[in-house]
Amino acid sequence: MKGGLQVHRCPSSCSCERLRKAFERRRHRAGDTRLLAIINGTIAPAERGLKEHDRLALARQMMERRLVGRRSTSNLPGLIELVMSRPLVSAGMVAETLKVTPRAALRIVEESLGCTR
Repeated sequence: MKGGLQVHRCPSSCSCERLRKAFERRRHRAGDTRLLAIINGTIAPAERGLKEHDRLALARQMMERRLVGRRSTSNLPGLIELVMSRPLVSAGMVAETLKVTPRAALRIVEESLGCTR
């Protein structure tokens, strides 16, 4: 990763009802209820973030398995790093990063990662 730490947003997919109840608990008169609501509000996104991290780590492992038997000049390691660092990757981004043509970038993605258009 170039440039230091990269920050991703924590996934937050909660229903409105759940948010409303949490807001009510955070405004409760009892201090322990408010504290518990704040702690629960911190734990839930952290758990979702850990699940997302595990999913991304597994995806990286699966992509790195395709590196076995590849030449040392293969563009696949660079492609894996790009795909793991960005939520959405275009052929132009791949071409620019790997210094290949856009058509070659599409071919690399299709052959190496098993993707189709």
